[in-house]
Amino acid sequence: MSIRQDRYTLAEEFVRAFCKGNLERIERLLTEDFRFRGPLLAADSRAEYLEALAAEPPSAEGRYGLLGRSADGDGVRLVYRYHKPGASFRIEQSCEFRGSRIRAMELDFDPLERSERVERSSRDDRR
Repeated sequence: MSIRQDRYTLAEEFVRAFCKGNLERIERLLTEDFRFRGPLLAADSRAEYLEALAAEPPSAEGRYGLLGRSADGDGVRLVYRYHKPGASFRIEQSCEFRGSRIRAMELDFDPLERSERVERSSRDDRR
């Protein structure tokens, strides 16, 4: 398996762990000096990032559908649709690596985006 393929696998493994709310697995995937940037959170260490996730844990009912992926220098970029109860977001996730761990991640998404299907379902539930 190529280094690039390993990195795609590692980045997707992070997404799977996040979708299941598996903070222990997430911790093992990140370097100690992990840096995170996103629309709702910035963290300058693995401990700070995990503390934020523990305060507002991801839904254990999450799932994702991969829309695309690409290599960017030494990093990889995933584009996927993340689904959790009541919401669905298109996310772009860029990862940088050190060895077999993620050392930095940047997430880009619109926190106010909701898929039409989710909005329609919510309207139907109110009837």
